Amino acid sequence: VGRSIQSLTEPSVTLTIERQGQQKSVQIVPERSNGTYVLGIKPTLDYHLLTAITESIKTTVTLLGQMLALVFTLFTGVTSGGVIQSLSGPVGIVQIVGDATEKGMINLLYLTSIISLNLGLMNLLPIPALDGGRITFLLLETLRGGKKINPQKEGLIHFVGFTFLIGFTIFITYFDILKLLS
Repeated sequence: VGRSIQSLTEPSVTLTIERQGQQKSVQIVPERSNGTYVLGIKPTLDYHLLTAITESIKTTVTLLGQMLALVFTLFTGVTSGGVIQSLSGPVGIVQIVGDATEKGMINLLYLTSIISLNLGLMNLLPIPALDGGRITFLLLETLRGGKKINPQKEGLIHFVGFTFLIGFTIFITYFDILKLLS
């Protein structure tokens, strides 16, 4: 529908809608926004409260599974298009958020939930300087019978992890900028 509307020569378009087995023709005048025609059609789902909660949990579990698979791919290097091309840093995320904003509030909210889930999952990875790294140290102390790890050594390990994360962020941001320029 979107491609057909962009090639309009008339100021209005006739859409035939089929609803509950009956067809109805409707005249619509698309609005021009940022040089393109838009109709303002969006999908709506009407769930009862219990169904909405169940569906949101299912969707969250599905997204977490996909994110875990992506993290596995990231660390094993098993990808067809290259890992770097599939990652986005701060600059790439701003561009993606801008694209989602143009497509409507529902898309923006969905993207926000995906980013939030992704950040939560990444924070739990056993990487020093993240919560998952701290949890790993606590588990090590438990396995050692409660014997504490030297705080200076742990601090140094977290500092190295933090330095790695900052370097990785700069690296990904560099590729985000290259993608924008090409």
